[in-house]
Amino acid sequence: MCVTRNEEYRHTDATSTRKNAPIDRLALDAEARRLRVEAMAQTGRMIGRGIRDTIAWFRVKRASRRTYGELMSLDDRTLSDIGVNRDQVSQLATGNWAPDRRSDWVNSGLATQEPANTTDRSRRVA
Repeated sequence: MCVTRNEEYRHTDATSTRKNAPIDRLALDAEARRLRVEAMAQTGRMIGRGIRDTIAWFRVKRASRRTYGELMSLDDRTLSDIGVNRDQVSQLATGNWAPDRRSDWVNSGLATQEPANTTDRSRRVA
């Protein structure tokens, strides 16, 4: 709060009041109540989001454990039929598995082609 030189008016950020003027306590109390309710609502929303996120995390973990158990109960032949090795089951269950693209490359015929630098002597790598 800043006071002017003649001490007649008191200036604040939002309002200016005359020196020694009565403060409207009802308005002040109403504003304080509104701010308290707003702060409590925000706190409640934050707690609710935390609970929601925790429940979602437990659901994901439960589904991951269920998937892991089901895949581990399969025999090796069934796993190979769906394109998964037994050591990839934990990654697959947690959602961190990426399919191996090398088999696509080998089957496409690119692996049997001659590299470009072997036919052109100027581009040959030593």
